[in-house]
Amino acid sequence: PIKKDKLFIFGSYQGTRQKNGLASQGVTTAQLPPIPAGDRSAPGFAAALGAANCPQNNPGNANFITPSGSQNVACNGSNISPVALAILNIKLPNGQYYFPSSGTSGYKQATFSSPAIYNGDQGLVNFDYLISPKNTLAGRWFYTNDPQIAPLGGQLPGAPSLLGFDNVNSVLKLTTIVTNSIVNEARVSYQRNLAHTNAQAPPNVTNAQLGITPNVPGVQLPPAIAISASGFSILGGINNGTYSVTNQTQAADQISFSRGRHTMRAGFEWEQNAWPITWSGTRGNLTVGSFNDLLVGGPQNTATGQPGNINQCLYCTRSAPQGIIHGYYAAGGSAFFQDDFKASSRLTLNLGVRWEYNGALNDKYGNLTQIWVSRLQAVPLPPSGPTTSGPGVSQWVVPSNFTAHYGQPPDGVLVSPNLTTERVGARLSNFAPRIGFAYQVNNKLVVRGGAGIFFDRVGGDRIVYSVEQGNPYSATLDYNSLNNQTLANPFPATPLLGTFSSRYANFSPACLKNPNATIAVCNSNLNIPFLDEVLHTPLIRQYNLGVQYEFAPKWVLEVGYVGSSSIN
Repeated sequence: PIKKDKLFIFGSYQGTRQKNGLASQGVTTAQLPPIPAGDRSAPGFAAALGAANCPQNNPGNANFITPSGSQNVACNGSNISPVALAILNIKLPNGQYYFPSSGTSGYKQATFSSPAIYNGDQGLVNFDYLISPKNTLAGRWFYTNDPQIAPLGGQLPGAPSLLGFDNVNSVLKLTTIVTNSIVNEARVSYQRNLAHTNAQAPPNVTNAQLGITPNVPGVQLPPAIAISASGFSILGGINNGTYSVTNQTQAADQISFSRGRHTMRAGFEWEQNAWPITWSGTRGNLTVGSFNDLLVGGPQNTATGQPGNINQCLYCTRSAPQGIIHGYYAAGGSAFFQDDFKASSRLTLNLGVRWEYNGALNDKYGNLTQIWVSRLQAVPLPPSGPTTSGPGVSQWVVPSNFTAHYGQPPDGVLVSPNLTTERVGARLSNFAPRIGFAYQVNNKLVVRGGAGIFFDRVGGDRIVYSVEQGNPYSATLDYNSLNNQTLANPFPATPLLGTFSSRYANFSPACLKNPNATIAVCNSNLNIPFLDEVLHTPLIRQYNLGVQYEFAPKWVLEVGYVGSSSIN
């Protein structure tokens, strides 16, 4: 006690230090290709590299075949991409090449291990203060700081991932004994969860150094590249560093009172959730089938249908160089009333009702655009080619604060009257009744049961994925192996940043005959996630019935049934 019979404080600290060389974050197992020894910047290196890896010089060896049937490396190295050569010439601070060789004339499996480091610090402080005989103030503060270093995790050595996690949980509660039968509890609480990462990449490596045209001017770090057949990735992560923090603030009150055969409780809670986040996926994330695909890094052959060497671009987003900046926030609240009623000496009833309000997501910067199915259905026959306004973009809906940040959208785009882009927002009619009972039939048999409705909030990750990369504040560039991209220019020119993706379909004879050959001409091929335009609160119905029967001294048989059904 700090003050006798008045103030009590308790505190604790716990620290954890761990190095783990077996964790996945500290291990990479890779199939390394043959790379000629010596100076990789020498004039004859490309020819020697081609001779070591072309399929003609390695007959019957599947390691030297491009898995998707894309263009393979020539034995004289004439078609090796200058970008691939620049990647192979990256050196670490110790002077070693970043991309190691198998050291043999063929492929060789190698395992790299470097201890993953985890540091954890936790602090806790509790206090209780007796303000008066009828008023007690209690508080709790809990803090964690958990930095981590993941040196490998499927990457080649030299591009460690630095992760940071900070969490704060705090609460203040005032308990007041109003009378002998009435107790009130008022509470305010706050939670903060922070996650951030570094811009994972080999040191001092840039797009300009490698000869790569960036996704957006100003993006310095090169895209991450996964080599599927070899089982590892190079050049680091997919972002320029991320920052994500959630702040939750709640205020609540609950009163409990008893009268006669009734014990009743009522209360409310209101919360505000804020989630400022920067999604910096502008570096891009490429996948190639094999090391030979990396060496060539060429486009598709539209005449033969041969795919390109880059299999896909995943999580490739065009936005401002620093990333997509969101200021998400949403409100929520609830209220309840419950009565435990002892109807008789044998029967007790539990009656209650709860009201839930789960507010829709908003964005303080207006970066919350999406598509409504009803507006798609209103234009059953889209334009035959891309447009910048009118029916081709009429499926898009923007929130009411969009114009404050971007001005008036193109003709055809709907400006919602609300801060959310839901046509029907959060409902105020989410009342959830509940009932339970316990009945003692006799001194050997007891029956219990109950039923209730429970509402829940849609997970924030489900909502955010649908609106995080919307037009015009970002543009998703993901593509598959039928692409015209190269290692030097891995990102398509369209869609442009600052525009709304247009919907169109061309039914000309040429397109109907072979739509994939000229897909950009024949149809828009839009693949855009979106939310249901009518916000629905997930609902669960639960019910149960149980029987306990003492069929012999010290022996009780219990039979129960529990059921549930749900909507979304």
